[in-house]
Amino acid sequence: MKQTGIIILNWNAAQDTINCVHNFQDFSAHGISIYVIDNNSDLADREKIQRECQDIIFIQNDSNLGYAGGNNVGIRQALKDGCAYILLMNNDARIAEKDFQLLVQALDTEPNLGIIGPIIRDHNGGILNAGGRDIGEHYISHFKEPVQPDAIYDVDYVSGTICLMRSSLLEQIGLLDEAYFFSGEVADLCQRAKKQGKSSMTSNSSGAPWRIAVNPLVSGSHDLSASHDNRGGIYTYYTVRNRFLYIRKHLHASIPRLFLFWTSQHLRHARHCFREEKKTELRMVLKGLLHGLMGKYGPLN
Repeated sequence: MKQTGIIILNWNAAQDTINCVHNFQDFSAHGISIYVIDNNSDLADREKIQRECQDIIFIQNDSNLGYAGGNNVGIRQALKDGCAYILLMNNDARIAEKDFQLLVQALDTEPNLGIIGPIIRDHNGGILNAGGRDIGEHYISHFKEPVQPDAIYDVDYVSGTICLMRSSLLEQIGLLDEAYFFSGEVADLCQRAKKQGKSSMTSNSSGAPWRIAVNPLVSGSHDLSASHDNRGGIYTYYTVRNRFLYIRKHLHASIPRLFLFWTSQHLRHARHCFREEKKTELRMVLKGLLHGLMGKYGPLN
């Protein structure tokens, strides 16, 4: 089995991270290395992880680098350690060993498959994400049902909640774009992979373009309530803002049309927040819209 580096990002959620680590440590198969990257959590949070998690690579960041920057720290170390595959794993998500093995098997057997993800389900088994469409063109970009039920299918992006990627792809196209900070960076990475394959036709050993896909026979779970307090209004801000960054990078010819469309959509959203007296969400929508149009990216200070 090829070595897989499992990247788990922590920010003041030690128990979630510990449970996620133990989930992988219960696997019977060998060939995994677990990297816990801490985004400058409180001291007690960091110490709890180091005390209760053995046989992991723990890396402490000096500041909160966001989803993109924090994961990149782990990815760089995993690449340096020779991992063939990289699994990005939210600490509030879980995947069974048999499902993990099916994802790895897909990369083992299909050389033009660059990134693959499972169906993401909630705690009741309902589908949260079955892959996604271009985030620059679609307001609700993720599929709520599999595109096809019994075979791997191509998508524009897979959920960053649980995402397995080939190291050779990352070495070719680069890591997550840290300008996004939080939200949209995996969709961007997937789009860059597809573009690279189309432009060079030498993206991998088979000479075919990279594929981005979901295996509908594989499931992982995501407990959104676990991260609710940490996400707050900032998720709204980054989701609104980062769509404009994605459009600037990948849909340049459509900027006038799409900027007008998304400005209208988000102003409508803001009006709804005003009527419902959702003051924090209103502020985040308007700030995200302003910064997106201005081209102001990176972390929100």
